[in-house]
Amino acid sequence: MTPKASARQVSRAFLVLSLLIISMFAIFQFPVVKAQTFSGPQPVPMGTTLSLDTKLRFVDTSPANNTVLKRDSLVKFVDLNANAHWDLGEPVLYDSNNDSIFESTEPVIAGSVAPGATLRADPLVKYVDINGDNRWDAGESVVYDISNSNRYITGNPVIGGTPVVPGTSLTNDSHVKFIGPGSSWVPGNPVVYDSNNNGLYSASIDPHLKYVDTNNNGHWDTGESVVYDANLSGVYATGDRVLYGPTPAVGTSLKADPKIMFIDTNRNSVWDTGEAVAYDSNGNNIYESTEPLLLSANPPSLAGLNSDLKIRFVDANSNNVWDTGETVVYDTINQGYFNATIDSKIKYFDSNGNGIYDPGPDSVIYDIFGSGIYRTGDTVIIGPTPPTDGSGILTIDNHFHFVDANLSGHWDRGETIVYDADSDHIYVTGDLVVVGSAPPNGTVLMEPVLSGARPAVGTAIKFDSKMKYVETDGNTWWNPGEALVYDTDSNGLFNPCCDTVVVGMSPLGGTLLSEPVIAGTTPAIGTLLKSDPNLRFIDVPRTGLWSPGETIVYDSNSNGLYERTESVIANGAPGSGAWSSGAVVVYDNNGDSTYESGETVVSGTQPLNGTALGSDTRVKYFDSNNNGRWDLGETVAYDTNTNNVYDQGDLVIAGPTPSTSLFLSPSASVDYLGRIWLTWNEKPSGSLLNPIIYFKMWNGTAWSVKQSVTTGSSNDAQSFITQLVNQTMMILWSSNSTGHPQIFYRFYSSTENNPHATTGPVQLTSSTMNDKAPSAVQDRNGRIWVTWSRQNSQGTLSQVYYKYYNGTGWSSEFPLPPASVSNLGQKSPSITQTRDGKIRIFWSSNDTTNLNLYYTTTNGTVTTLPSTGIPAGSWTPKTGFLFSTSNDDDHPVTLQARDGTYWVFFQRSTVSPPSEYIFYATATDPNGASWSPATQLTTGEDTGPAAVQNSDRRIWVFWNSLISSSLEILFSSSNPISGVNDVGVRFLSATPGLVRSNYPVNITTIVSNYGDSLETARLTLVANNTSNVLKAWNLTLTPGQSQTLYFNWTSAQPWGRYTILATLTNISPAENFAGNQGDESLALYPLRVSPPGDANGDGKINILDLALVAICYGQMPTPGTMCDQYVDVDNDPGKPIGVLDLALVAINYGKSV
Repeated sequence: MTPKASARQVSRAFLVLSLLIISMFAIFQFPVVKAQTFSGPQPVPMGTTLSLDTKLRFVDTSPANNTVLKRDSLVKFVDLNANAHWDLGEPVLYDSNNDSIFESTEPVIAGSVAPGATLRADPLVKYVDINGDNRWDAGESVVYDISNSNRYITGNPVIGGTPVVPGTSLTNDSHVKFIGPGSSWVPGNPVVYDSNNNGLYSASIDPHLKYVDTNNNGHWDTGESVVYDANLSGVYATGDRVLYGPTPAVGTSLKADPKIMFIDTNRNSVWDTGEAVAYDSNGNNIYESTEPLLLSANPPSLAGLNSDLKIRFVDANSNNVWDTGETVVYDTINQGYFNATIDSKIKYFDSNGNGIYDPGPDSVIYDIFGSGIYRTGDTVIIGPTPPTDGSGILTIDNHFHFVDANLSGHWDRGETIVYDADSDHIYVTGDLVVVGSAPPNGTVLMEPVLSGARPAVGTAIKFDSKMKYVETDGNTWWNPGEALVYDTDSNGLFNPCCDTVVVGMSPLGGTLLSEPVIAGTTPAIGTLLKSDPNLRFIDVPRTGLWSPGETIVYDSNSNGLYERTESVIANGAPGSGAWSSGAVVVYDNNGDSTYESGETVVSGTQPLNGTALGSDTRVKYFDSNNNGRWDLGETVAYDTNTNNVYDQGDLVIAGPTPSTSLFLSPSASVDYLGRIWLTWNEKPSGSLLNPIIYFKMWNGTAWSVKQSVTTGSSNDAQSFITQLVNQTMMILWSSNSTGHPQIFYRFYSSTENNPHATTGPVQLTSSTMNDKAPSAVQDRNGRIWVTWSRQNSQGTLSQVYYKYYNGTGWSSEFPLPPASVSNLGQKSPSITQTRDGKIRIFWSSNDTTNLNLYYTTTNGTVTTLPSTGIPAGSWTPKTGFLFSTSNDDDHPVTLQARDGTYWVFFQRSTVSPPSEYIFYATATDPNGASWSPATQLTTGEDTGPAAVQNSDRRIWVFWNSLISSSLEILFSSSNPISGVNDVGVRFLSATPGLVRSNYPVNITTIVSNYGDSLETARLTLVANNTSNVLKAWNLTLTPGQSQTLYFNWTSAQPWGRYTILATLTNISPAENFAGNQGDESLALYPLRVSPPGDANGDGKINILDLALVAICYGQMPTPGTMCDQYVDVDNDPGKPIGVLDLALVAINYGKSV
């Protein structure tokens, strides 16, 4: 073996031995980490606060996700921005007659629209066919199918529909029946309205409707009279109403034709005045617009009536008012007499001068300028262009008639012109069509006759102001199909009782001439119908009878109320009870759960007036002006996880998306009510704004709304919070409001649900250096200890400082001796007091090239805190941890759990790979000195832990975590720490702390049961030694109970300094965790009993006492004066201050305590 090989073998052996020694050292030196299981990380709800305004409501008509959608080409929209597709907010309606113009009689689905608006179709506007009839019906949800998948995807806009509100009363109408097997309706069964209640599906035929069979061919023909045979006699009688055609002679035979049918508007199965009558030519029980309309329908009751000066009548009796039976015409040419459709500007150029119009060589011209000579700009309707040199003479020929399609009274480009050679003003097949398409044979080429016999051309016609029409298409003049009414009382409204319907309204093509079909396809006439009492409807007008459009449901439990689980059969949108993305949101100003016109639409298209509104407490808003209610422009969002903040997963319904923020430096403490208070500093991501300190509370079930501690006027950061015994929380932070970072604090009352600040910001430290990272604790004696890191301006060097509040004022600022090396970076201090009364301070320091953790302790139960700080010798030397590595450990936070275990949580940063995690270690020995190895708690990019022992028995840990390029605050909690037996002396005080000999002193002790069992114990108070027992009590404490005990030591003597010791013994059940035994006794030192003769009570006998006794010599002691009872140093009541008092001072002169 070569020397090199031998050396290598020795090196390997040494390495193996070294590793073995290290392993053994770790085994015997590291205690086992305290077994505890922590929950997975959860986010603390941060971000913009969301508030509830119960007037923010929604229209609950959203279909379930993946619901099948259908398209109805008659569902159209008003393209307000002319971009050829529907947009949020644009009105949507049903174009019943498919003319792409909105008439007032057509159903509006959503939005507000004036009659006459142009309508467009968008193939992505679809509906939920809830009643399965393959067309949209009133109340059915209409949505926008963004992906054109024919399925509703949650998030797609919901445009309209009729919500069905749970709890709504349901009404039974025995006419509502179903078709199908069995005795009960099941989904899919058609539902119809059995108007005549005969149990069969029936056509709308009334045996009273008959006709005069003029040609005796056995069926009705155009022109044959239709009569209402009131007494079913089969012959026309005086009083029978003629519905169509000429009045027959009395006694004329009448026949029935099953194709003469009526539209049963009121669903009573018999024809009534005002209902339309039609001839069902093809026998399919459906009215088509091409089929003969024998009698039009009355307009709706109270329909608005309008005037049109062109509606005129032939005044047959010359009384200047219209009378029943007098002809009514539409004076399109507006000349006051009945005209043929002749336009005097239609002329021809007689190219061969033969005086007659010759098709082909002769041109037909529209003489725009009316000059009678062709000029450039005149319209050449047909034929060659005439000369423009003045020779193009134009000839009038009144045989030229035009088809006035738009009732303008003059020819318009595109309208047909015919040559009426025989001047009968009727187009007959074979008449010359000059231009355009040939009209139907028999087309009348005269002004429209609205009612009555056609007058001769040239007949005078008059205007009657009571002759009015029902405007439906918004163009302010009468159009064919619009009803004509004689407004008897001139009130501008149609009153069926009194006003005369001159011309009724034409029904829509596709209208049933049979009983109404509520759901499903139209059945065959004669189909058997069945009753089910659970088929019910929502009777909005409370008539007791179903009307078209009213919601039909199946009341499965027969309780007369709609439940959301029950089937909606027709004319409704069941919804889900919760807002879903795409649903309309409005602001219900008057809080009546109903949308009224004028109320603000927050998101979506305006609902119909009277639409029921749903409530969802997750619909919230950002109260930007803090006025406690939503205002227009403020963000509305859906608080998915109900945590009252806008965070990941929440949806913005309207308004700007709240800005994201960075949430830094969490700190936590538990108040006397058991609530966790969490503080942090926050600033918008990417902004130059100063961070603001906030806090919020966890009450065991939910986080409260955040409150700001600072205003953002300064750079405020690194907050810390701790509980004080006076039901106050103390929040500290570092602020540069003085020009560089100093420590500030505020107090908050924790006595109510909505805490409030009891002080403004108070500056705690003052230095030319930078003070950061405060930490604080209140000791058992009520003194507040604060520690922080004081850095140079470059932040390269820092020391740990501390100060305390002794009950009357703050001390000076002292460097912490073990952490005040001038050339090191000692920072991130964490202070606590443990059960043994020790004040423990942890910090990080770069004693080596990396940061490691250290701690020191001192006695925190001393009665008086020195004004010059705790002596350096009273602090234990700084102590490191065996779990330290070459990585950086920083931001320690320490606590003692309810089972006595000491915990330290900290941030560990590794170089390779670069990462930051939260670790922890534990110590279970009574002194908190034997620490376990470090255990990794988190797996993300995690920093800055905070931890508390919560009232729910769990340890809660908070930290910063880098999530999606944003800093969030996460938390984790341990499993409950239970099975603890722990009773301790919580507080010991003596008042006054300096007492004259033979005078009383009040000693107060508080004993608490921190554990989970009923505890019994004996409390003993002794002075200086165990033989001097002042008082003893036997105690019984329930879990969580604290008991205050008072002892009045009536004659404290002999003089001197006393240590008062409160000790618990005979504890049962015994404490089962060593770390909790440190508070079984608590000492108070010194209680000072001054020597006899201390007249002025300063603990010293000197010339001042002699002088005071001398001044008062011979006087009776008087409380409240200079010569009070204390100057009577020999304490002999009833006697004046005298020589014995002087003697007592003299004997003890020079003594002090």
